[in-house]
Amino acid sequence: MAVQVAKTRAAHLERIGTYLLSHPCVDCGERDIRVLDFDHRHGVEKSGEVMKLAKAAYSWRRVAAEIVKCDVRCRNCHARVTYERLGDDWRSRMWSQRQAEIQPAE
Repeated sequence: MAVQVAKTRAAHLERIGTYLLSHPCVDCGERDIRVLDFDHRHGVEKSGEVMKLAKAAYSWRRVAAEIVKCDVRCRNCHARVTYERLGDDWRSRMWSQRQAEIQPAE
């Protein structure tokens, strides 16, 4: 059983790696797969995290069904989009205040 799980996991990770190699960050174009994440689109029902499903050796059908609900984003862009979705949080407020301070008045 453990051998089959390991083989399934390895096959899933290979497929995901191949997918990421051909899908750069949708926002900035980053191509380094070490920093690319699957970001579920806003409003789409999330039934699991792609990498957790793959590493747990769920069926490829289940993993692939989750991938199609996602955009590929680098970690920086993923964090920015996530904070924008959260709305008014302390980090966004602090960032906006700082940006306002350094922008010249028009």
